[in-house]
Amino acid sequence: MAVTKHSDRFCNRSAVFIELGEILKNVIIVVSVSQGDPDSGISRLQQKIASTYSQEKVLFAYTGSHILKQHPECSLQAVLRAIQKDGFCHIVVVPLYLLTGNEYQKVRRQLCGEKATILPLPFQQKKNCVRLVQAFADHFPVQEGKGWVFVGHGSKEDEQFYKDVQGLFDEQNRKDCFVTTLLDPDALSKCTMWAKNENKKALSIVPLMLGSGKHIQKDIFSNETGWKIRLEKAGFDVDAQKLDVGSLQIVQRLYLQEIESALR
Repeated sequence: MAVTKHSDRFCNRSAVFIELGEILKNVIIVVSVSQGDPDSGISRLQQKIASTYSQEKVLFAYTGSHILKQHPECSLQAVLRAIQKDGFCHIVVVPLYLLTGNEYQKVRRQLCGEKATILPLPFQQKKNCVRLVQAFADHFPVQEGKGWVFVGHGSKEDEQFYKDVQGLFDEQNRKDCFVTTLLDPDALSKCTMWAKNENKKALSIVPLMLGSGKHIQKDIFSNETGWKIRLEKAGFDVDAQKLDVGSLQIVQRLYLQEIESALR
């Protein structure tokens, strides 16, 4: 089978595009904002899907403006145009987004009228939120004087998700776990009040995101207004955990299960 490889400086992996006139049974299109840093949850999910379904054709598409300015051929619409031929295959679209924010809505709009199966987001289901919280609770056990601060992007549309995650930690009596978002203007003051009330001297920031990239490092660690410096000025020892949602094995299994169901 003839393919065209396009190497991208954002990642060591190559995106593969099908040339015109070819016919395949199944095509899996994995869509995300960008390729992500090599050790991010997004990259790990992309690699896991590609290796698990090596007998199928797995393609990658993106919705982030930064990568599409340099590589418009990586857009979802461009990838769809490259593979849609008369009577050829079953298209399964795997959206790598934690929640139903703007980037995910872009994907839904672009797929309107297309003959493709779009997989549901795992954490639209409460049972999967329970599994996520349990995985984090197991990975980050209770430690004397230690607080775990789970930081998501945040949006008005997805407020309930963050409330649900906090509620699930509370149900486990994990008073050492605090859920907040970057977009909450009062997040740091709330975090400081919680940590002092719970007598936490050390705080570990955990990205409550499918993949955490350079922008998270900037927002939290890289400047005078970042969370780390401001929390340290408030008297806490602060560090960061690299484990994001997409790096959790349970999350990778959830995506693979959904893909397997769609391919049947």
